Amino acid sequence: MACYIVGAGDFDRDRFTPSPGDYIIAADGGYRHLSDAGISPDLVLGDFDSLDMIPLHHKLMKYP
Repeated sequence: MACYIVGAGDFDRDRFTPSPGDYIIAADGGYRHLSDAGISPDLVLGDFDSLDMIPLHHKLMKYP
């Protein structure tokens, strides 16, 4: 099992190959990368200043 934190920086979908059971965290703008790739993160966190909305997610941690 691995844990990945995906941020708002460069994201290469072809190189991101998590295995079943891996834990994926979307940090702020990383949510958009994962969403565009059809990947649902296990946790979404951040202040969401790089997004134009706050994601609707069952595990969301918003920081000021």
